[in-house]
Amino acid sequence: DNIPELDYNEFLDFHRKYYHGSNATFYFYGDLDINKYLEFLDKEYLCNFEKRDRLVSPDFQPQSYEDIVVESEKDGDNIMEVMYTYGNVLDFEKCLFMDILCDAVCNVEDGQIKEEIIKSGLGSMVEAVNDDSRYMPYVEITVKGSKEKDLNKFKEIIEKCWEDIAENGIDQHKLQSVINSYKFFTMEQDFGYKPVGLFYNLLLHRSVMYGQDNFESMKMNKLFDAIEKIDVKETVSLIKNLILWGRVQWLTPVIPALWEAKAGGSRGQEIETILANTVKPRLY
Repeated sequence: DNIPELDYNEFLDFHRKYYHGSNATFYFYGDLDINKYLEFLDKEYLCNFEKRDRLVSPDFQPQSYEDIVVESEKDGDNIMEVMYTYGNVLDFEKCLFMDILCDAVCNVEDGQIKEEIIKSGLGSMVEAVNDDSRYMPYVEITVKGSKEKDLNKFKEIIEKCWEDIAENGIDQHKLQSVINSYKFFTMEQDFGYKPVGLFYNLLLHRSVMYGQDNFESMKMNKLFDAIEKIDVKETVSLIKNLILWGRVQWLTPVIPALWEAKAGGSRGQEIETILANTVKPRLY
């Protein structure tokens, strides 16, 4: 609502204030001559700025969400999602735990949430992602290939699963197997489509962006040690705090894979392209 009220001079002032060399972070990875690159940066970029104090990130402002429903005209093309916000990205142990939790309860074949949703007939594919690429991380559960248009059933199944997990815990063998797979990918530096340097950059980026110029987010062995010390009781407590008792917001869109816009033609290909190009950060 405020964007139309901005003028060009305000845009320039914003750019001068925040896109300043003192706010920049430079990241290098590999066996290289660091002095050569620093000299280049100084000559081509930093020499154009006067040194000043680095701006810290603004205070976090809690966000609010509304339910959004866009129904498909083609049966079985709906996508249903729910998101939970929790904590902040600087709690690296909690963020790693949420990565592991997503796989243990949803992404493995016998994950409880996946099994319940498939059994209910709500959709043909279920996926959980922990997005900790921003200050307020969130867990997102997505169901694709859904014929359902009543979101209440979807919410009820998800909530019942979380309540059951919080009450009875997670199979420790399943949890440990997921932890072991994460440790293997980390030790082997096998990060899928991400080059090794990019993966480490994303880990470091989480702390640097929010005022912590340290490497705590990259100390994976330390984080895994802390995760493996979490017992059943602590796991249940974490789930209750993060999912059931913490700040929980529902974002529940039903998005069509092929949707005919009422005002002017088809947007099916556009939406398919957007969904195909959406990259969701994962640990591996």
